[in-house]
Amino acid sequence: MTRVIVHIERLVLAGLRTEDRHRITSGLQDELGRLLGSRQALAHLGSAGDRPQLKVAGVVLAPGATARQIGGQLARGIGRGLQR
Repeated sequence: MTRVIVHIERLVLAGLRTEDRHRITSGLQDELGRLLGSRQALAHLGSAGDRPQLKVAGVVLAPGATARQIGGQLARGIGRGLQR
């Protein structure tokens, strides 16, 4: 079994409501789990080696997105950063 550990030290959510942070985090965790759980992602991560730091470019959020959807959009931004 392959194990992937992701540690997010700091997540800056400028302009978002503080009370939405738990739902955003939940959406982020769920989508990262889905993205990183695929065989293709695991193969890519295995060949890429350790990444002590990953800076992700700004993520444009869809107008009217719920807090969980925002978390999913953030996760997809992280996924794009991992593919570089």
